[in-house]
Amino acid sequence: MKNRETTSITAKVARIRYPKPGSEPQDGDAQPQFYILSCDVGVVKGKLNHQPKIGETLSLEGCWEVSKFSGQPEFSFFHATVHIPTDERALLRYACEMTPGFGPAMEERIWAERGESWRGISLADDIRGLTPEKLAALQKTIDFLNLNQERAKTVSWLVSIGLTLKMAESAFEKWGSSTVARVEEDPFILASLPNYGFSDADSHVRRYFKIERNDQRRINAALKYYVRQLTAEDTAITWDDLFAKVTAAIDSDPQLISDACRAMFKSGALVAFPRSMRIASLRDFSNEAAIYRFAQHELGAFGSRIRARQPRPRSFNLDETQLDAVQFALDRRFSIINGSAGTGKTSLIHALCNSIEGHGEVRLCAFAGKAAARLREATMHDASTIHRMLVWMGDGNGFALKTLRGSTVILDEASMVSSDLLAEIVKRTPDRLVLVGDEAQLPPVGSGQPFHDLVKLLPECVRTLSTCYRSREAVLASALAIRAGQVPPPNAKSDDELYEFRSLSDARKAHAAILDAVRCGDVDFGQDIILCCRNGETPDETCSVRAFNADIKELVNPGSGRIDPGDRVICTQNSSDLDVWNGTTGTCRSFDTARAMWVELDFPNSDGETSVLIPKDKVKDWQLAYALTVHKSQGSQYRKVFFVVTRRDTATLLSRPMVYTAVTRTKAECHVIGDGWAFSRAIAETRPKHTAMQEIVFEEGIAKEDNLP
Repeated sequence: MKNRETTSITAKVARIRYPKPGSEPQDGDAQPQFYILSCDVGVVKGKLNHQPKIGETLSLEGCWEVSKFSGQPEFSFFHATVHIPTDERALLRYACEMTPGFGPAMEERIWAERGESWRGISLADDIRGLTPEKLAALQKTIDFLNLNQERAKTVSWLVSIGLTLKMAESAFEKWGSSTVARVEEDPFILASLPNYGFSDADSHVRRYFKIERNDQRRINAALKYYVRQLTAEDTAITWDDLFAKVTAAIDSDPQLISDACRAMFKSGALVAFPRSMRIASLRDFSNEAAIYRFAQHELGAFGSRIRARQPRPRSFNLDETQLDAVQFALDRRFSIINGSAGTGKTSLIHALCNSIEGHGEVRLCAFAGKAAARLREATMHDASTIHRMLVWMGDGNGFALKTLRGSTVILDEASMVSSDLLAEIVKRTPDRLVLVGDEAQLPPVGSGQPFHDLVKLLPECVRTLSTCYRSREAVLASALAIRAGQVPPPNAKSDDELYEFRSLSDARKAHAAILDAVRCGDVDFGQDIILCCRNGETPDETCSVRAFNADIKELVNPGSGRIDPGDRVICTQNSSDLDVWNGTTGTCRSFDTARAMWVELDFPNSDGETSVLIPKDKVKDWQLAYALTVHKSQGSQYRKVFFVVTRRDTATLLSRPMVYTAVTRTKAECHVIGDGWAFSRAIAETRPKHTAMQEIVFEEGIAKEDNLP
């Protein structure tokens, strides 16, 4: 039997044949998972967004084909939804079939007692045989049915107004029961869905909502969307770039676009800088203005009353420039300690903490959890992430901490911190703020580059450490050459360090060389790392994080799940309740019976715990971490670093800060593998950001309406 025509069927799940029991993917996994199911219509197979339950009915789209293994017909589906009855009696029967311990007799008793309102069942109904345990199991099924009924209704409506099925399901995942109301109020909210944009929303909803080409709502939505897109990294963009993006996207009357943009300036939503013809969003302007004004206002030394409270730094085997930097930070409310790897910044922080101790609260923090843990270990002072220090309440809720008055905040790895996050610190007016970092490292992922800007724009508040105590070591000597814009020798070895560049211009050969090192046992993922420039779109994208993780997992820890016990993992979201933060790394140790994941952390969290249980619904926030992007590696160090460079990445990603950051993650051995031309070109490329802070410094005042572009 073989019929390749697409058809629709319903199938009641009788058994899950693949994956095997106990290794099923988690409900929270980010990607659909492949299943083989035995159903009342035969064997069906395909990808599902949820873990199927015995007894549930699926509506499937696909085609029948003959299995090359069994010779029997199988249904291969490409889309599946849970089929939920609409009649209440049928729905009760369906719920009882799906819930262990419930049969036709219990169904009859529940219906006789509650009828159409059976979903409100409780122990007070005094139904024979209904124990608290059975009621809890039934309630889980009811919650599942309620959610899927609402999902089906919402998705159906979204598809009817023009969305693709995948886009509709993505909308429900983000907004749940409020989806319809949100879309009716503002159809262009769909542009904020992950992996979708303005053009997706525009093309799908215009006809249903009768939105004309020159509709003001459409023009405003396009302007807001492309301002967000263009200011995701740079915080000062050109009017020409914005105008070109918007006109290309919506083909509306150019004068109407200019008028809408002018209205945004007049309302204050956009800020203009006439000298450079650049513009900024109000949020970015406000954040960077707050940072700059805090730094500028606090340049002066403390008054004598406050300064008299500060002791001279004790001896921590610091040289004169380090001692000067410590005293400089003690004497001012705002200061920056800048220095390359090996200049003793961590020792300086230790000395600074001890000098302030007993004369006010010291808050030591870093952007990444692993950087905070390393800092805590090195200085023997409590340290946390910025999010934990400010008490992060989750997306949409902001930070709970209201003020930092009375505190000295010392921020390590400050080059990693974006404008919006640093603004959260300065707006809480700490008594003293010390930024410690390396201006040669990568600017932050996200808005602006406040550390880099302040080093250049306010040199009077900076002390730069120039003495490197490991400059004769091979890796650090190579890193310092890169920092200065020079290509280091391809091979160098010292007593404690090894640096090498291996030229492989073919990206496929470079990818294979890394995998060969893994096969040969040269990589211990407990202390070594593979670094790439990009995450990659698919597992087939050579020399990307996604491709390396898929291939390395297959070599070192093959299994049936997206993540299996033994896999290296990294967290991609902040979870304040778990004290686990974006960038936290560790090893998956096991899954409990509820499919929660035990992770052995690389560094203890702020409470000193080395193991954490990740609830099932948060497992989706963890990814494989055999390979990482250079950005994700910031704040960490590894015994061996294998850094791959390709010609493909020179156009948008490879730069001197990226190469320098990758090499300085190394403790002992650094192996750079890839295209020699790309490597040399990257060292010559710095890729500066354009920021509102730069414009604030060079522009006198804010543009008036008659000066707008």
